[in-house]
Amino acid sequence: MRFAFSPTAVWTVIDSARHWRIARDAGDPVQPSLYRRLERFGAGLLAPVFDSVMTLFEAGFRRRFRAGSPLEIGFSRDERHLVALLEGARTDAIERFEPSLASAMRIARSEEHTSELQSH
Repeated sequence: MRFAFSPTAVWTVIDSARHWRIARDAGDPVQPSLYRRLERFGAGLLAPVFDSVMTLFEAGFRRRFRAGSPLEIGFSRDERHLVALLEGARTDAIERFEPSLASAMRIARSEEHTSELQSH
């Protein structure tokens, strides 16, 4: 089943991905940084989940996540890919994952969908 995130949810994912990348690159503790960003949307407790999804994205595709800058309006290719993956629009993308991690991303996607449904 495919889920469409609201525009607010999409921007929350993009904002979180960008700040996750900034914290990782700076060597800052990622989860406290994400918590502060997500708490602005009332979703601070999702920081460990989001950190895990982003880490899984990089491990699964065996490369660094390429995020846009915090002030960019447009999405990077990886950001579009992440949103589509979480929405379920890119089920074929999981097949390109490191095989040992594909089932973990499927579980992460189902958790994201459960959280989205419960918030409505």
